[in-house]
Amino acid sequence: RLPPSPPCRPPSFLGAPNLFRECLCAMASGWSYGVNSHIKDELPDEAKAFKGSGSFRADFAALAKQCRVVAHTAFLPARPAAAAADAVEAEDAQLSAQSIMLDRPTVQVLRHAMSATTSLKVLRLSSCRLDAEMLRLLRLGLSETCTVARLQLDWNPLQVPHENPSEARRIAAEGSTEERAAVAKRQHERRLREIAESTEARASAAAVAPSTSGEAVVNVELGAALLAAAEAEDPGAPGKVLDKQRDRSVWSELCNRMLRMPLEEAEELFEILNSTGFGKADGRVPLRRFEKAAAAAREAAAGVDESTDQVAAAFTCVIDATSPLEVVSFRCCNIARIEAQAFGRALAAPSPHLKALNLWGNYICDRGAEALGKAFEANFGLQFLGLGKNLVTHIGLQHLCRALGVRRLTEKAEADPIMKQLKDLTKDRDKKMKGFVPKVDGSGRERYNPGIYIPTCEEFKDAAGKPYWLHVRNVALKTMVLDHNPIMDAQAVWNLQPYGCGELVLRDTPCVEALKHLCGGGYASERQSSPDGSEAPEGSSASPEAAASRSPFLGAAAAITGWRLVLQ
Repeated sequence: RLPPSPPCRPPSFLGAPNLFRECLCAMASGWSYGVNSHIKDELPDEAKAFKGSGSFRADFAALAKQCRVVAHTAFLPARPAAAAADAVEAEDAQLSAQSIMLDRPTVQVLRHAMSATTSLKVLRLSSCRLDAEMLRLLRLGLSETCTVARLQLDWNPLQVPHENPSEARRIAAEGSTEERAAVAKRQHERRLREIAESTEARASAAAVAPSTSGEAVVNVELGAALLAAAEAEDPGAPGKVLDKQRDRSVWSELCNRMLRMPLEEAEELFEILNSTGFGKADGRVPLRRFEKAAAAAREAAAGVDESTDQVAAAFTCVIDATSPLEVVSFRCCNIARIEAQAFGRALAAPSPHLKALNLWGNYICDRGAEALGKAFEANFGLQFLGLGKNLVTHIGLQHLCRALGVRRLTEKAEADPIMKQLKDLTKDRDKKMKGFVPKVDGSGRERYNPGIYIPTCEEFKDAAGKPYWLHVRNVALKTMVLDHNPIMDAQAVWNLQPYGCGELVLRDTPCVEALKHLCGGGYASERQSSPDGSEAPEGSSASPEAAASRSPFLGAAAAITGWRLVLQ
């Protein structure tokens, strides 16, 4: 059995060194949520014609004043105007806002100030309660000349957006009890479906017996997962376990122990099931209600095209083909299967500038991992993928690795079409590279661009003279982080090891001890910085000569030395 999942909490008040100062300054300036309620829809026309100076904070302050928007102090210059130029430039290079409930007018000003800036490089918004519409407004600010290269939008789950944003704002401000209840039920039904899927994923991961083949797949439905957990809790009376009414504290502890559900998720589930849409709001909920409510929520979504999901579209709009971002982080944003599949589609038609994507602390299961893995057939620019603390098993890891590294082909009929396709791709690349000019941002900095990568496929002969082919595919991904995932089949992971091309971080997964035995001590353990600084993959490096001596392959594939496993 897997141990209970550790809680995943947003940044605490005491853990943020600048949060106390920000809150005091905000109170002193008179800023509070709703202070800009006088601005109902779009900003005045002056915002569209705004010409900034290039200094982000100065431009934000000027535009907010011009549009009569009360600005939060986190976005304003903290240093006096007479401060040294290098100090102002350093302050302007990054913007961090934490545990602030931003309003729409503030995000609108942020959008226009970002478009005009030549100084802002990093934008961090943590636990700021942005909705889908605000995220789309931010995307509009990421223009061709925008200098922002790194976006960290962490601890920010999105709710289902209303078809009409203006109507949504009206309901939030002055809607009737029935209108607000209908909106709440839509949100609750979607979240119920997500929690049900994550519960099934945990139960399925625990039910997979490690095997030498690594091909065992078990899909446990919610009803079976609840019944099995109840039987383990009380073998003589599982029905009583499911039917007994429990208060919030007992419920949360029971779900954490029986279903390995994080405490925050269990508490959120209790509030949903205790609401008038699913219960009596009496502060007591039985486990059986979870199964019935999830079934009803799934029935309500039957026939809906998930590829048009608006929450998923809001997340993925920042990494579309025209996005200038190079590093994107969505940690702890309740990203589940539907969003992961949308990320897979977006990465398959990628931005040429994106090199790191961090999805740590979400609910991505094997089906989501499969969609992400398919993207690597076309995406040759992403260097870092962070999937730590999700719900990926060895099955999902196999999907992720399917298009990476090298594979051996033994049939000419399989190799010939690949070689023909690669010749066509080479000709197309040569045409595109003629007259190629690297893109630069508003400050003149050249954006990350990996160029046009073409895989290779070479023919060799084995000791018996029989031909075989080595197909080198995606070798751009250098770090894949899967720590704290329910990966239990060490042999399945070991079978994948020769075909990787970078670091595979598996720290704190159930298969670590077995992998250490298989590795015989040849695993990495030294710390190394990650692309976004928020998740630190670890690993030791080896010289190119030493790496080449370990490669089991020939030709271009000789550079493939296998995954360097990071286990502690």
